[in-house]
Amino acid sequence: MLFMAFQIVFAAIALAILTSGVAERIKLSSFIVFGLLWTTLVYDPLAYWAWGDGWVGSMGALDFAGGTVVHISSGFGALALSFVIGKRIGFGKYSMEPENITTTLLGGALLWFGWFAFNAGNALAANAFVVTLISASSGALTWMGASWIKGKSSSLGMNSGAIAGLVAITPACGFVGPLAAIIIGGSAGILCYGTLLFCIYKKFDESLDA
Repeated sequence: MLFMAFQIVFAAIALAILTSGVAERIKLSSFIVFGLLWTTLVYDPLAYWAWGDGWVGSMGALDFAGGTVVHISSGFGALALSFVIGKRIGFGKYSMEPENITTTLLGGALLWFGWFAFNAGNALAANAFVVTLISASSGALTWMGASWIKGKSSSLGMNSGAIAGLVAITPACGFVGPLAAIIIGGSAGILCYGTLLFCIYKKFDESLDA
């Protein structure tokens, strides 16, 4: 029962990430129905294939804590939803920057802390704990560096870079060491910053940049 509850939390997190594609654009009742269908038809099969002795895992695919099952599936789902639902009213005409940076940073700190359980909780692995910390720090530093080069460094960027590092290390946190974690987190910070600039250029309305 405890393992089932742990896996339910993973599914809930994947669905929470999906909200970034439809924030401020969908009714709660509609999203509840969508969430039930998505977790049943998309998330559950992916989790079984990767973790439940399924064909993806048997082919040698490694996903220690949900990089593909949780983050890639929900990321592509959020992108697809943002295309289907369309842009927010006023997008591109009015400023839609985060209104409370303090709250955003607090949320990022809570995410960072919770990620230790997300990654290391699978096997209580000390290595997963350490490389998660290193990757997040590396992601924050490289995002800040890339944004500083463009003259727009900010605490919000540091927050986003740390989360990028956390996401990137998730599938590998049980298999890599500190040096690899630095490379993975740093690469994620740069790639995600570049992706954000691309989304802004293409005017994609993905409100939480998730």
